[in-house]
Amino acid sequence: MSESCPTVCFILGTRPEAIKCAPVIRAMREEPGLRIRLLVTSQHRELQDSVLDLFDLKPDWDLNIMQREQDLPDVIARLWQGICGVFAQERPDLVIVQGDTSSAFIGGLAAAFHRIPVGHIEAGLRTYRDDMPFPEEIQRRLLSPVTRLHFAPTEHARQNLLDEGVSSEQIYVVGNPGVDAFLEIAGGDLPPLDPRVTGLLGEGRKILLTTIHRREHWGETLGGICQGIHNLLDRNRELVLVHLLHPNPTAQRPFVEKFSDCACAVLLPAQPYAACLAYLKEAYLVMTDSGGIQEEAPYFGKPLLVLREKTERPEGIEAGAAYLAGVDPDAIVRQAERILHNPSIYDSMARKRAPYGDGKSAVRITEIVQRFLTARERA
Repeated sequence: MSESCPTVCFILGTRPEAIKCAPVIRAMREEPGLRIRLLVTSQHRELQDSVLDLFDLKPDWDLNIMQREQDLPDVIARLWQGICGVFAQERPDLVIVQGDTSSAFIGGLAAAFHRIPVGHIEAGLRTYRDDMPFPEEIQRRLLSPVTRLHFAPTEHARQNLLDEGVSSEQIYVVGNPGVDAFLEIAGGDLPPLDPRVTGLLGEGRKILLTTIHRREHWGETLGGICQGIHNLLDRNRELVLVHLLHPNPTAQRPFVEKFSDCACAVLLPAQPYAACLAYLKEAYLVMTDSGGIQEEAPYFGKPLLVLREKTERPEGIEAGAAYLAGVDPDAIVRQAERILHNPSIYDSMARKRAPYGDGKSAVRITEIVQRFLTARERA
């Protein structure tokens, strides 16, 4: 690739960022007129790297900032120093970030301070509650004013940006490239389930898949969620709990304490992306506070309870694929049993849907970036 070609730098540091950027990076690397660079922060080391390996992506810079039980202000400081250090060496023509992580926020802010235009994948998601999710809601709202190309996944996200005063000429509804990645991996051979899980199945038993990790839930709220799930298992003995543990020990601890000795529960360490999809495909009911699973479950036709008070992804709820259950233990049991014990409700939620994209987002983003960079060269 010629050094004179416009350079696009992607910044990512978590598994969701890697999943959703991977199809876009690969699409752009197929274009002869673009030079693609990849800066990883390794905010989540192992999970990030597993996705990079899956999609055969090699970083040009690795900041390696992850520390055990890292403190958020320290993360921000190390990100700022590291990303600005890279921009001191090389100034790309466009920086692309994804989502609402600290890597995305600081990456976009550092680019703006170096007068580099910013493209934001998954722009416009909002709850308008700074504590839900924390700190992601703050970070994505602060990222929007420094963004030049807003790649909104849905019309709802586009409207949020318009309501905030973003010019319609800077907003592009492209779908979510996470769907591109999902359709590619889910369409292939998925790995087998853990023998501990398959050993509990049979005789009408069904998988209840859960993933919970958000900071807004840490502490008493997370303990209440665990209690609600435990009560549901007591009342519905056909359920087998499969919980995918988050790498952060604070998010892990309540589940380990509550379910380690539970005969109908399997706690699994953080899984590779393809393995996560394997469990999602085999689940009967899903409970999560994860944004990615909210996007993926409807494509498998899996009824979903969102264990949050608010969500920035209302499209799945509006489509009838998900229900916003909150975090109260009794409400979790009540809403789960409403689905489990009512076949008509279950069947209506279990229809396959596609509210977040059609698998062509990466192509759309690439075309927009090419037009943008060509116009800048001619200006």
